[in-house]
Amino acid sequence: WSSDVCSSDLRAGAAEVRARFGDHGGETSKGHLDFATEADLASERAVRAVLAASGVPITGEEFGATGDDAAGGLRWYVDPLCGTVNFARGIRLFSTNVGLCRDGEPLLGVSIDPMSGEMFTGIVGEGAVMLDSEGQPTRLDTYGNASPLVEVDFQHASPDAPAYQTYRLPLLPAFAERYIPLRLGSSLAVNYVAAGRLGGFLHDGPDMDVHFAAGVAIVRAAGGTVLDAAGEPWCIGATGLLAASTDEAAAHLLALWRQSGSNPYGGT
Repeated sequence: WSSDVCSSDLRAGAAEVRARFGDHGGETSKGHLDFATEADLASERAVRAVLAASGVPITGEEFGATGDDAAGGLRWYVDPLCGTVNFARGIRLFSTNVGLCRDGEPLLGVSIDPMSGEMFTGIVGEGAVMLDSEGQPTRLDTYGNASPLVEVDFQHASPDAPAYQTYRLPLLPAFAERYIPLRLGSSLAVNYVAAGRLGGFLHDGPDMDVHFAAGVAIVRAAGGTVLDAAGEPWCIGATGLLAASTDEAAAHLLALWRQSGSNPYGGT
C-alpha cells in the first residue's frame, strides 16, 4: 500500500471535515475538556472504509483498535481530526492523519490540512513531499532548517493528566535566547518541522500514538530526528515526543527540556 493509496483515503476523510467546518453537529464528551464532533466520527468512518481493503488492522482515535497485528506487525494509525478544539471554535488549524507502522515503528505517513489542501507524505528511507492545493510537489528536507519557532504542545492539567509541565520550558532563559515558543493545538505542527516552518516540536504526554504516527514518519523521511522524552527513538507507546531538524538540534532541545524540570523522565 503506497502513499498514493493513503492519500486517497485521507482525502475522503478530509472532505468530511471540510464539509462540516462551521457546523460540526454538536460535541460528544470524551473526558475532561475533551470531546469529539460529528466531523471526527464521519472522517474516521471514511478513512476506515478505504483502509479496510488493505487487510491491515487499524487503530483510530474515535473507534479504537480492530484486529490483531497483521503479518509483519503492520498496523494503521488514524487520527481523523487532530485539532478538534480548533475546528470546533472556527480556527483553521487541524489535520487528518494516517500512519503505517511495523512493530511500533512508523514507516509511512500521510497528513492533510483539510482547509488549505496541503498534503504531507513521507516514507522512511525514501523521502518526504508536500503537495500544495494545486497538487504541485515540493521535496522536504530538514537539512539547514534554522527556524527559531518551536511548538511547545503543553496540555491543560487535568485529573487524567496531572503531570503535563512542558509550559515551564519557555520560561528557561537558555530557551528564550534561541527559540520562540508557540502552540498551534494540532499535530499539523509536526509536519511543519518536516517542511522547515518550525525548528522543533515538543509534547510531554503519553497515549499519543494516533496523533503522531504519521508525523513521525514524515519528519524522519525528510531527514529529521524524532525522540521520546527519555531521548530514545520515538515508537508506538512512547511517552513524550521531540521532533527536530537534526540530531544536534534534538539533543539541544532535549537538554533544555530536562533542565527546565518539565521532562517526564527528569534529568538535568
